[in-house]
Amino acid sequence: MVLIFSDENDFSTNDVLDWLIHWRIPFVRVNEQNCINIGCVNLDNNGFEYSLEIKSPYRKHISLKKANLSFYWYRRGAFHLLSRMPSRENPEIMQITDALYQYSLKENMKIIQFFHHYLADVPHIGSFLDNEKVNKLTSLYFAQQVGINIPSTYIIQDKYNLNKIIKSGKKYILKGIDRNGFWIKDNYSIGNFACLLSKKKFMDIPDKFNYSLVQEYIDKKADIRVFYINGQIHATAIISQNDKQTKVDFRNYNKEKPNRIVPFNMPECEKVKLVKLMRIMDYESGSIDYALDKDNNLLFLEINPVGQYGFISEKCNLHLDKVIAKEICKYERTKNK
Repeated sequence: MVLIFSDENDFSTNDVLDWLIHWRIPFVRVNEQNCINIGCVNLDNNGFEYSLEIKSPYRKHISLKKANLSFYWYRRGAFHLLSRMPSRENPEIMQITDALYQYSLKENMKIIQFFHHYLADVPHIGSFLDNEKVNKLTSLYFAQQVGINIPSTYIIQDKYNLNKIIKSGKKYILKGIDRNGFWIKDNYSIGNFACLLSKKKFMDIPDKFNYSLVQEYIDKKADIRVFYINGQIHATAIISQNDKQTKVDFRNYNKEKPNRIVPFNMPECEKVKLVKLMRIMDYESGSIDYALDKDNNLLFLEINPVGQYGFISEKCNLHLDKVIAKEICKYERTKNK
């Protein structure tokens, strides 16, 4: 049985599952929106056993035991436990019940962390731990350690040092240190797209601010999006520079006039370096972004282990859903020989 963690809105997962169904590979899909009830966990000197019940509003509840699990694909999403949390309704002892509630949340998180570590030890592609450990600065550091070119990058917290950087005459962008933005309640989100540092923006910046990432702006021919899986590299070029909306950050999509996306022939020497980087970072799969400058130099930007790949697969006929499904089947069929 293949266990797949995803999000119910991730349609790329559906495409992979179509292949698994076609090849009659049994699987269980758990979405971030589902709740998992732990029937039992038994950890002793004889080994480890568990039974999980996946609760979904769209289908029958599914049971999963350790003996049934042969492979794990972490696409994206989180592990949510169904639990009986302490009530916080009694106002007379609110401080105690609040503290007990927060303590119970931490207890549950320890169980979730345990399962993520266990699943990372099962034959797998991807892991929730990859998503947790991803760090733009760490990726840049290891990229330059293996000989991959990167743009000059700074972490600063005051206008004085920012002014020293921009006096070089080069252009710079501001971008998030983390790759994610944040949610305000359930209805609004704030992204962290890159933006060009203009004179007006500089004038509006206070003298002191929180640690911020400033990076050299690359005058690009194109953005390069790579999908990597177990040593295989599928590269595409996103022609983002002809549109003001997408020029600085192609993720600021122009839905009315989407960027053209074409296959890209990545030099062999760069492929070797990227494979080395992904192995150092311990990633089986992920989406990697580069910038291709006007002199045809590739500059590494970041890795997203749960990044989207469906749009490049569709535009360039890469059939990445089939590629992923084949990798899953490789493990499943080896186990059943």
